[in-house]
Amino acid sequence: MALQTDRQDEFQDAVEAHDCSAQAKCYLQEAQSMESSGDIDSACFNYTHAYVLALDAGEKSIAQTALKALEKYGRE
Repeated sequence: MALQTDRQDEFQDAVEAHDCSAQAKCYLQEAQSMESSGDIDSACFNYTHAYVLALDAGEKSIAQTALKALEKYGRE
């Protein structure tokens, strides 16, 4: 995943720590950023990762946010 520079370190730390919750948050933030810039395919890719990791981590709020975005674009 090509993250914005300010999120790369945070994401790398989350991966190394096997922190699914933090990874889900990073993917969600990146998805929202991509969606804002109009890159819907990349946004949905990141929303999907955020959703799966959020489910694994028990992060209901992140999972719901990601799922709503995926549904919005018919990608659920």
